[in-house]
Amino acid sequence: MGIEVKSFRKFQKGTLLGFGTIFLSGAGLEIRDISLHQKDGEKWVAMPSKKHEAEDGTKKYSPLVRIPDKARWAKFQQEAVKALEEHLSHDQTPAEIPDDDRSF
Repeated sequence: MGIEVKSFRKFQKGTLLGFGTIFLSGAGLEIRDISLHQKDGEKWVAMPSKKHEAEDGTKKYSPLVRIPDKARWAKFQQEAVKALEEHLSHDQTPAEIPDDDRSF
């Protein structure tokens, strides 16, 4: 399963690190707004989801796409996290350079 990260936008809140768009080359499938999370040193992805209200009034989220086979889901998780980490390690966002350190 080849996973290519098309884009990623950082958004940190709770366990959330941000949202990405990935392309699964073997399936010819693009998944937008997949989220990357981290807690206690572990990272995982969550499929795009739809918010709804439960009977008790609490907010719940239902994934729009799922992989029901546990082994395939685990493999997808591993490869998606690896692809996103690789993408983030090559993030070319320029660091802010203080005015007095610029040389022209």
